[in-house]
Amino acid sequence: MSKGIDRLSIRRFRGATTSTELQFDQSKLVAMIFGENGSGKTTIIDAIDLVCNQTAGSLDGRSSTSAKDHLPAIGSVSADIEVELSCGGKIWTGTHSGRKAVVKGSNSPPQVHILRRSRLLRMDENQRASLLQSGYFEGHSGVPPQAYFSEAHLDTFGFCLFLSLARPQSGGDAVIILDDVFSSVDQAHLARIIDRLADESKFFNQIIITTHYRQWRDRYRYLKGPGGSVDLIELHGWSNQGGIRHHRTQLAAEELATLLQADPFSRQAAALQAGILLEAALDHLTLLYRCRVPRTVDGGYTIGELCDAASKLARAIEIVRPTRGGDGVEKTPPETEKMSLKTLLEALASTAFIRNSVGCHFNASGADIADDDVRRFVQQTLDLVSVLVCAGCGELAQRPKGTHYECRCGKLQMAPLQFQS
Repeated sequence: MSKGIDRLSIRRFRGATTSTELQFDQSKLVAMIFGENGSGKTTIIDAIDLVCNQTAGSLDGRSSTSAKDHLPAIGSVSADIEVELSCGGKIWTGTHSGRKAVVKGSNSPPQVHILRRSRLLRMDENQRASLLQSGYFEGHSGVPPQAYFSEAHLDTFGFCLFLSLARPQSGGDAVIILDDVFSSVDQAHLARIIDRLADESKFFNQIIITTHYRQWRDRYRYLKGPGGSVDLIELHGWSNQGGIRHHRTQLAAEELATLLQADPFSRQAAALQAGILLEAALDHLTLLYRCRVPRTVDGGYTIGELCDAASKLARAIEIVRPTRGGDGVEKTPPETEKMSLKTLLEALASTAFIRNSVGCHFNASGADIADDDVRRFVQQTLDLVSVLVCAGCGELAQRPKGTHYECRCGKLQMAPLQFQS
């Protein structure tokens, strides 16, 4: 269990025109708040900043703003502001007098360090805490990063620098917040950022990320990152009447399992979601083992082509994972079980067409497919994902280790390391 923020309640503060409450899953060290621009991400982080650091958050230091005029929600005044934060069984309440933040609680609030994109790599020579950055670039030392690095590289550099300084400064007893730090990065950069966050999370009480970058969220949802270790919260569109609205985002496999059990059964939605998740799983396998897939102009493949390519792996791949009891807990003393993908992939090869016939297109043949057949396709997809994804760290086996691939925690292994077609 983490010692991070477990609950945040905001009232009449900035975009929170109505009362808003967020609860964070304490079993997960990383929380992602996803929302499009203007949905309330910065309001949430500013509310945490108000309680924990007694500042005006993103408005702090801006000459054209004042806390008295800009912190209250529309139609409110400073006296209406109330932010309540809970952490480790203790509660702090933040208000604003119009001149300064006022925080009440039994002791000092949690230590929180916030990195905002507006402050990335900004240096003020008049500030004692300012830091001079110097880089090595194309054989030249002493190069200022801002002069030559791309925007994505600068974002990544600032992110790494912030984490490297926050760890010794806090002694690990801190909540780290990254407020929409990355504007856009390519997939290789994003994969490394996700890895770094997972590696660094154990050194802090909690890491909270806000982002409008949908691909980042979807990497967690669709097997491209350790989604089982991340608390996903999604913000809805903001309005003055509704304020900040949100819901907890399910992983794609969790959402599919919910659709499978729904009554009435939405066959089209279930078939579509199963097809997307299956594509993500097969894409992982075929890329990892460099399977031959027909080349296309846009780089996309049909689900049938991915199934054909993956079927060649069926006899070769073997999964080794911890044996779990009916309660989902690893057996004691530890035991392992070996799983083959052969039966799963062969079964999916005969049912994958349901994704198109039922989930994507209107056609007469799709109407003839029974609900039980659609449910079978959905269950087969869930079965494949449950074998490929580690139940502990929530990651696919994709890290080469000796003769096999393994997940982040090393408990799920997939062999062989290379496949000869």
